Amino acid sequence: MPANSSFNAATGLYKYTPDETQIGSLTITFAVGDGQLTDQETLSITVQGSQDGDVTVLSGRVLDANDFVASGQETPIVGAVISLLGTGFTATTDNNGEFVLTNTPADSQIRDINSSTAAPAPDGSLYAGFRKKY
Repeated sequence: MPANSSFNAATGLYKYTPDETQIGSLTITFAVGDGQLTDQETLSITVQGSQDGDVTVLSGRVLDANDFVASGQETPIVGAVISLLGTGFTATTDNNGEFVLTNTPADSQIRDINSSTAAPAPDGSLYAGFRKKY
């Protein structure tokens, strides 16, 4: 029997709770006998889910929150470098503050916004960068 499965001979209940490493198809054959007769049945199970290597697209817009609170205007942060740490995936915000990272790993990542290359805020100050795990 595969890992994460059990069979209760008294009730005939078969239970299988696959984890993320058991994606795919498997075949299990159950056999019974009473000393004179035997029978068997084959069960095919397919576990669907994300395969390793699945990718996703991450896009967004980086705005000056202080300017929005003070004036209600959406001021884009232009030229900030957005990256997923340790992956080599980077993008730079455009004139609208927008960015797109494509073909990125689908698992948990740490997104870094490095504003040291961004244009200054309307008042001339520099923006702070930050990191967050997703």
